[in-house]
Amino acid sequence: MEPSFRQRLLSRELLWGTLVSLPVPEVTEILADARFDWLFIDMEHSPLEAGDVQHIVQAAGEHTAGIVRIPSNNDVWIKKALDTGAAGVMVPLVNSAEDARRAVLWSKYPPFGYRSVGVGRVHRYGATLQPVIDTANEDTAVIVQVEHIKGVENINEIISVEGVDCILIGPYDLSASLGIPGKVMDPRVQNAIEKVRDACQKKNMPLGIFTASIPYARECAKNGFTLIAVGTDTLMLVEAARNTLASLKA
Repeated sequence: MEPSFRQRLLSRELLWGTLVSLPVPEVTEILADARFDWLFIDMEHSPLEAGDVQHIVQAAGEHTAGIVRIPSNNDVWIKKALDTGAAGVMVPLVNSAEDARRAVLWSKYPPFGYRSVGVGRVHRYGATLQPVIDTANEDTAVIVQVEHIKGVENINEIISVEGVDCILIGPYDLSASLGIPGKVMDPRVQNAIEKVRDACQKKNMPLGIFTASIPYARECAKNGFTLIAVGTDTLMLVEAARNTLASLKA
């Protein structure tokens, strides 16, 4: 049996992903066929709804994990995301241990948490309800985003919360919280990222990041990051379109 995404994450396997924002299953199939390890399915900054997410998870297939970034740290969004059959959730703007604890509790079935029990695609529409409930707590990844200076300041408390599987840094929102939106290579942003990295390494906590830069992604991989999302579906289309036209006009 193949290891679950969560097992691969906790073993600190280097997992390359990209962000999905388009509600087009064919785009997801292309990305999955390219053999990305995981897809960062973004409900926070895209028009994706729960039905779109389910179609994306279906299109990704069994070998490319779908991780859903929900719009907010809310039990309704978490259960909707997980009931699609996603391998886990990514919770934005986690600034405290209490934020992290709430995300974990809503992602896990009792007795560990408060996840609501309902029938969804993850249970094969009821055909495997009990087996999924029995194993979901072990199989479901809970990834929390540190993307504000408050989260950086509280990083040691956040990574001490039982059930948090990985910290994923959001450099763009982090830069905004420092008053320099978009300037992710500014020393102030990089120093904050370094503080999170050092804390995670001391705790042996898996660490991830989003970047649009391939060179920076490679640098992160060398520096201990193992869950790395590079670029987005729309950026790939933008770059391919521009490069094609530039080559034609050359």
